[in-house]
Amino acid sequence: MRATDWAGLAGYALATPFVVHLPLFKRMWNQRDTRLLAVQELGVALIVVGWAGRGNVPSVVVNGGYGLALAGAYAYAGQRARR
Repeated sequence: MRATDWAGLAGYALATPFVVHLPLFKRMWNQRDTRLLAVQELGVALIVVGWAGRGNVPSVVVNGGYGLALAGAYAYAGQRARR
């Protein structure tokens, strides 16, 4: 296995619990826990690196878009909560 394969595997290990275990995602979202967001964003970044290393552009675009959309939605929700 190449280093990018290991990066992708580590990324899935970091990001998947937030998708599969809904209470963890809700905790991150409702309590504005930025540490959990950082862990998930790191996982998504590693997934993107893993797919980029394999040359799979559609997977890079989809996973990268998910990471950007999640970060943007999290920031927007934080702005709305402060009002």
